[in-house]
Order: sequence, then structure tokens, then C-alpha cells
Amino acid sequence: MDPIAIVAQLVEKHAFAHPLFVRNLLATAYKTVTLRGAFANVHTYRGATDRFNGEIAKTITRSFLRPHRAVMVNVFMPCEMLYAANVTAMFPEGISVYVACTQSSLPFAQAAEEAGVPESFCSYHKIMLGMDARGVLPKTAMIANTTLACDANQLSFRLLSEKPDGTRVPRAVIEVPYSGTTSEDAVRDVAKQLKNMVKEMERALGVRVCEDALIATCKRSHKTLCNMRDYLKIRSSIDLPTTLSGELCTLIATHIMAGSKAALEFSKNLLSLAERKDLDIETQGTAALCKRDTTRIFWIHTLPNWQQAIMDLFETNKASSDAAAEIVGNDMAYDFLYTLEDLNPQDPYDYMARRLVMSSSNGPATRRIACALSAAKESGANGAILFAHWGCRQTAGMAQLAKEAFEREGIPLLVLDGDGCDPRNVPDGQMVTRLEAFIEQLS
Repeated sequence: MDPIAIVAQLVEKHAFAHPLFVRNLLATAYKTVTLRGAFANVHTYRGATDRFNGEIAKTITRSFLRPHRAVMVNVFMPCEMLYAANVTAMFPEGISVYVACTQSSLPFAQAAEEAGVPESFCSYHKIMLGMDARGVLPKTAMIANTTLACDANQLSFRLLSEKPDGTRVPRAVIEVPYSGTTSEDAVRDVAKQLKNMVKEMERALGVRVCEDALIATCKRSHKTLCNMRDYLKIRSSIDLPTTLSGELCTLIATHIMAGSKAALEFSKNLLSLAERKDLDIETQGTAALCKRDTTRIFWIHTLPNWQQAIMDLFETNKASSDAAAEIVGNDMAYDFLYTLEDLNPQDPYDYMARRLVMSSSNGPATRRIACALSAAKESGANGAILFAHWGCRQTAGMAQLAKEAFEREGIPLLVLDGDGCDPRNVPDGQMVTRLEAFIEQLS
């Protein structure tokens, strides 16, 4: 029997009565991902992705097994200060993705709805609230989130800090001023909030964030972002057998895990792969540069990397040596792209604050769309998909604006409704039909 199916059955059977068993079961399952990644060949795209995916899985198992040494954060929270103190970042959105990939999301989504979470709420946050309601999600030493971009985390992280037994988990909220332009006052304000958050973390976990260690992690973070920028520049001239999980890894490497050694290694591996491909093209002549057998898609928002029918269209597999289309980038992974020249890792709090304030995800939708369009052009995309993830009102709200902006520049855009982790909200056949028609139109 399929091991994933076995895990899913056990989770469904024991999620209510034996939460600690389910937590340890999931931790054990994710340890196998870490083990597989440790032996991956990083000189291939899939191998580099597997290696980094194993490191992501390691953070999840650590946060499950040693929550007293973990801080729960949202996807936009700068985590360089955590890595400087050897503290684990628990990011529940990532946990929801892993739970979905082990076909175990249903009992937790239902548990959240039974506890009063609206059916229309973002599924990433709904699943983690359901895990908390069932007692599967462990209580971390602290919670820290930003107000950036995501509406759902304002409610979910507050609920996660208030436990049913009346206790509270210490929580810090980084208020990022909404702005379409960079304000130095806003940067200073956010930097001050981050400093205060570090003091709270030191008290809650009994750790000390050394200034030199923080500068070192910020330098590592900055180098990771620079490598990713250079990787995107090369993408316009090369083809790679990318995967939905691989694109999700780039998002995590430039956000939650920016500053970690694993993210830096992943960025180096991707850049090395791209440079080797680029060299091969140069030696083959200009004819090779013009060869484009695969439709090149730029992705906007999250990716349904649990959904096999969608994966089959974008990834090579045993049944077919060629994917129908290639994903050449996603906008969330590159929301930092046009801030790099203004970032100074030697000034760590300013560095982290400026990245938040200047993020393309901060401010009006037109700002995010313009940055996504620029990255799509740079990556050589000839089509784009805006994934309207269930419950994400901000992304769904900008869909028509994005479609008009992209198509004015000659890049057709498909608005695709779906869900990043809850199969109940996915019209699988309809999604595939629309995608196939769109890809055929582009090719």
C-alpha cells in the first residue's frame, strides 16, 4: 500500500483522540523527506529541490518535537534573528502544505470549521487552526507575525496565541505601514518593532541574539537573494525541468528560510545549474537560443504542489519525457527583487525592515502587478497564471487588473481558481481543461 495513503488513514483515524500520536507520526513521515534530501544529487534541478525540501522538512520536525525552541511565524516574517540564536522557525502555512501532500488535510479543515472558522477562510490558515483545535499543532515558545499582505494571519495568529485552557503564547505583531512608496519613517518604525520583538524572543526563549551573529545571517540572507536575482536573469535564455514544489522552495528560500545555510546552498545550486545551461547554449550557437519547444509560464501567488493533475502538466514524468509547460518563476518568490540595491546587511534591523516596507506585496495591487510583470518579462515568459487560491481575497481582488496589465504587454494571463492545500475546493477536471486550452493557445 502507498505509504502516504497509510499516513493519511492513520491521521484521519486518530486526529481526534490521539493528537500526540498524530504529531509524532507526521514528524516521522517528514523525517523521511529529510533523509531523501540528504542523498539527493544537487547537480540536477530535482535533486537540488529535494535537498532543500529535506531542510524544510527538518524545520517542521524540529518545531514539532522541540516547540520550546521554536517561534511560530508567518511567511513574510524576517527570520534572520531566529537563525542567529539557533531558534527554529515554525511556519504553519508550510506545515499546511506538507499536510496536504500527505493527503491529511481534510480532518483538520473540518475541525476548524466545527470550531467556528468560516468555510470561506484561507485554507492554509484553516488547516493549521484545525491542527491546533485537535491538539496536533504544538505550543511554541512565542508567536510573531507581520501585517503584510495576508488578511487571514491577523485572525489566525491571534487565535493560535489564545489557548483553550486560558493560557496565552507571547505574541509580537510587526505592523508594516501600507504604502506604495518607500518611507524612511516607515522603515525606522518597522526596524524599532523588530528590535523589540527580538527582546521579547530573548525573554520568552532564554536566548541571546548576538549582533555579530545577526549581521552574519543577514549577509547570508542578502547573498541568497542576490543569487536568486541572478538566477532569474538567466532564466530567459534556458529551459529547466522545474516543478511546482521547486517553485515553492524558491519562495521559502527568499522568505522564511532566508538567512539559513540551507537557503544559501539552494540558491547557489540553482544558479550553478542555470549558469551551466547558459554556457551550453552559448557553445551551441544562437540557433539553440531560439529553440522553445515548451510554453513558458510565470506563476502569480501560491502553487498547488499537492495536486497531481496540475503537476502532470508542468513536470516531466515516467509517462512523458516532456512537460506541457515550464514554470519560469513566481511572483511571491521575487517580491524583494527591486529592493536589493537599497539593502545593507551590515545594518541588520534596517535591512529586515526595508525588505518588508519595500516588498512588492506591500501597498496597492498595481505595485505587485508591475513587479510581477517585470519579473515575467525578465524570465522570458510567454504566458502567466494567476492562481486565485481559496480564501485569499487580496489576490482574487487584483485578478482582473493583473489580466489587463499583462495582456497590454503581450503576455496572456489565465485566472485559475483553486486551492493550495484543501482538495474539497478544487474542480480538478475543470482546472485541467482550462489549463490545457490556455497552454495550447500559447503554443
